[in-house]
Amino acid sequence: MNHGAMASSTPTTKSQVPAPTNSRCFSSGVVAAMGGVSGWESHLALVIVLVSVGVVGCQALKGDIRAVEARLTSDPSHQVANQDGRHPPAITTPSNGAQIALAEHLNASGAVVYTAYWCPACRVQKELFGEQAAKALPIVECAQDGYKAQPQLCQEKDIRAYPTWEIDGALLTPGIKEPEELADASGYTGERLFPTLPEPYSSSGSPQP
Repeated sequence: MNHGAMASSTPTTKSQVPAPTNSRCFSSGVVAAMGGVSGWESHLALVIVLVSVGVVGCQALKGDIRAVEARLTSDPSHQVANQDGRHPPAITTPSNGAQIALAEHLNASGAVVYTAYWCPACRVQKELFGEQAAKALPIVECAQDGYKAQPQLCQEKDIRAYPTWEIDGALLTPGIKEPEELADASGYTGERLFPTLPEPYSSSGSPQP
């Protein structure tokens, strides 16, 4: 029996991975090939052949699945976000209407802020919006072990410090941005009752570890 004929040279996807072949398909061919063998020897030979063929088939199938999974993992569009990752500290400052409106405007306009859950400057940035508005911000988690992390996207964007804002397809200088500055950069025209950055804090961002 030619075991090599079982494997296909055509690349497969998960939806195309063949199901294990029914052992009865093997048995009929093996029995026909062993016409001159009888008794317990024939049964033993049949069992050995079936087990051997089954092992080869399963190994080939596992190899196909692993190859497909490797291709899917390397494709950013198929990567699964980390659903069990670490969360950033909770934001406790209340938001006003202007902060919420700006956050919703930034989200709707396609702006993005790249952050890391452990980043102190990122927490200050969110506190400038307040609890309710921060939930509407278009946040991308860059830390590998962060909740719903997208490290591949952050690498593609060459993010080197947090927070880093992207507005109208352009990356701003990393660091904490005043809501007023973000409003100007994004063309926000609504009410501007925004808090300002407290004196003790630096506007510089947190570099990657």
